[in-house]
Amino acid sequence: MKYLFTICIFIITGVGYCNAQSLDVYIRKCRVKDDREVDLYEFKIYKNDVLVKTVHPGPDSKTIPVKDLGKYRIEYKTIFGMIENVFVDVSKDKKYTVELCIDYFNYASDAYVPIISRLQNGETYIIEISAQGCFHHSDDTIFVLNRSGILYIVSGGIERKLLESDIEAIKHFEIELNHMGSSGCTTEVTYTLKYKNQKTTITDGSCQWGGDDYLKTKLNLMKE
Repeated sequence: MKYLFTICIFIITGVGYCNAQSLDVYIRKCRVKDDREVDLYEFKIYKNDVLVKTVHPGPDSKTIPVKDLGKYRIEYKTIFGMIENVFVDVSKDKKYTVELCIDYFNYASDAYVPIISRLQNGETYIIEISAQGCFHHSDDTIFVLNRSGILYIVSGGIERKLLESDIEAIKHFEIELNHMGSSGCTTEVTYTLKYKNQKTTITDGSCQWGGDDYLKTKLNLMKE
């Protein structure tokens, strides 16, 4: 049998109150299924743009009691360093489940034009991925070619035409990569993008993004 417990709080003024409404906040990677631990330093809860509480969560859900009914906004920072908000209308005494997607990205709001969108007929674009950890090292190279307006990839001896979903995945990968560069993890992944006489190298050691696995999975390039 499940029981609903009323949460009571005694605030600093000495006035106590009891309420049953609360926010059950879950921190997730929503873009792809990922069982790795997700970190979020803090999130902030606002009511009518007034800060109610700053929360420093653990890896599991965090239950936050809220005193009053009304419209709440939860503000948090994604792994890309972007500020995002989730809005909750607390209209009755109950638990409200909230997901904070730390890998969310509003691609339409980013001004960067991906290389794959600039690739002209006869041109080639190269993505080099080098992963280095305590007990492993791997290198992968992906070639993107434009042949008469049709895009192809070549990797691991396999060549195939890119689907629209593949092109979108590469665009998203490029945009996200521009916002990476964190460190602190035992595994670092270095990405080198080569196009014409341009060469861009970004190293990510966050252990949060997983852009290499995401891209290779989307392009069906994961090795067995």
